[in-house]
Amino acid sequence: MSVKNIVFDMGNVLIDYDPNYVLDFHSDNEEDKKEVYSKLFDSYAWVHTDLGILSDEEILNKALKGIKSESAKKLCRECFCDWKEHNLIRKPDMERLCMKLKESGMKLYILSNAAKVCREALKNSLSCYDEFSGMLFSAEVKCIKPQSFIYEKFFDMFGLSPDECLFIDDLPENIRAGEELGMRGYVFDGDSERLEKFLYENIIPCDNMESKRR
Repeated sequence: MSVKNIVFDMGNVLIDYDPNYVLDFHSDNEEDKKEVYSKLFDSYAWVHTDLGILSDEEILNKALKGIKSESAKKLCRECFCDWKEHNLIRKPDMERLCMKLKESGMKLYILSNAAKVCREALKNSLSCYDEFSGMLFSAEVKCIKPQSFIYEKFFDMFGLSPDECLFIDDLPENIRAGEELGMRGYVFDGDSERLEKFLYENIIPCDNMESKRR
């Protein structure tokens, strides 16, 4: 069957994600920033923001246990409080591509390992937010990619047939999991022009391309 739905991962696909932005915003102490990056953003504690099985207080406390200095603990609290305002960075090239795909007749969706707060935060980081037909964030279903349940939940939630979907993600293991359930995939390497070329050569029907040119 032909592809009717383009399913995007969020971080490092539709938007860039970089914890250094919130760290730099709150501090110029390189040692503190290094420690907080390690104990908060690059830790198992942070995985729980995507899983949605612990409260924010529990996640923060897990991170704080590994931090020694009081100044780094203060930075950790500040960064945990407002990371979503700083770390989600617009990608205008991907926004333009999304609009082209929508105009070509594709339906757009998001399937992402992300905290519940990202649904609201994404509105400020994605200008084409309202063009998406549906979004599912892992914390909402307490399961993360590449576990099969989250894909199955996604298909069921929006009434989608896997063989009518193309999934775009930056992690090969997430693509493979979708393919095992019948959804085609594309591993995104950050090159939006290469992705666009692939889509218009392999996915978008020729008649849609012609109407777009007129």
